[in-house]
Amino acid sequence: MGLHDLDLPGQLFRGETAHPGEPARHVYLHRGDQFLLDPVRAAGRICFHCPHRQRRLPRAGFVSGLIHCSVYFILSKGKIRASRMKWTYGYVFLALSWSMNGSAATGTCDSQDEYILLLHGGFASAPERVERQHLDVLKRAVTVGLKALANGATALDVVEDSIVLLEDAGIYDAGKGSYFNSEGFVENDASLMEGHTGRAGAVAAAQSLRNPIRAARIAMDRTPHVLFVGATGEATLIELGAEAVEDPKSYFKEYRPPPPQEPAEEHGTVGAVALDRCGNLAAGTSTGGTPGKMPGRVGDSPIIGASSFANAKYALSATGKGEHFIRRAATHDIAARAEYLGVPLQDAADYVVRELIGDMDQAQGAVIAISAAGDIVLSSNGYGVMYGVGSNILAATVGAEVKYQ
Repeated sequence: MGLHDLDLPGQLFRGETAHPGEPARHVYLHRGDQFLLDPVRAAGRICFHCPHRQRRLPRAGFVSGLIHCSVYFILSKGKIRASRMKWTYGYVFLALSWSMNGSAATGTCDSQDEYILLLHGGFASAPERVERQHLDVLKRAVTVGLKALANGATALDVVEDSIVLLEDAGIYDAGKGSYFNSEGFVENDASLMEGHTGRAGAVAAAQSLRNPIRAARIAMDRTPHVLFVGATGEATLIELGAEAVEDPKSYFKEYRPPPPQEPAEEHGTVGAVALDRCGNLAAGTSTGGTPGKMPGRVGDSPIIGASSFANAKYALSATGKGEHFIRRAATHDIAARAEYLGVPLQDAADYVVRELIGDMDQAQGAVIAISAAGDIVLSSNGYGVMYGVGSNILAATVGAEVKYQ
């Protein structure tokens, strides 16, 4: 079957699990050794990714108008299989008579009016530990994210982009502002999950990524795996398009671990959960981890079901003492209690965060959560959690105190 015979983009497939009619985000091509071709939206350009190679082309009216190349496909077991392809000047060109734009690349949501965005900037142990700048950045991120959701952006895209804004701010323990470990270097963790598909991506112990949450998205979209760890995992994601900083020690320089006798400032893990106008949910979390942690330590932030978790009904992100959230599989437990026991999402979150992690484990932490039905939940076993929230009926609002129900 020739590619021109396909009704683009409706009959392109997304990996092995997609069905005709879904917009293409990536397709698997086979050419002796398998590689992944991934057209994605990136600053008005089209990116084609494959191992050892990354090229960007200015967006034109038609991709085939750049350099014509005959590429043919046959459908096989839910994959798109290439029977012939041509390489030209180091690029892989698709003979698509179709203009790729943002809505085609990522889909547009407009099937319902309701949408929600809830962000956190870390656990708040006391009111005096909350700084105005943390709330100001959260409000800006919520404002930007709400506009995107109103315009039809997907929950997954908005969660990722919101966390990027927080990572780049340099005032949270994530991205640029990450704490150093006991040996004086940064090891970042992040994860991302899409509720209606169950897809997830994560990265742990990364030392040079500019935006760990972007790397988690690459793990989700461009590989068949979920979690990439350490130097080799980081190198793989960089090869697939994740951005590395040239000099990590100068880039991650604003915050250092406090002396042992001084408590760390309220400068926390960041996370986001969103409901889009398709009714779909997504969750994400990013962190530099515990200040002065042992090298190689990984907390809950990259562990699906401990921090980030999303399904068709709920989306959650956690912050706090990561070891306890891992042991309790905290966010998965909250979602399971709400779904299987039929208890309100707020009650499920309060039980796990306050009674299990707080009272039994004697550990601090907080969770943000939303539901497809419109519930907005904040739960903390301390003073609160720095949060920003908004929806189709609620203007961007920030705060930190979480009162017991």
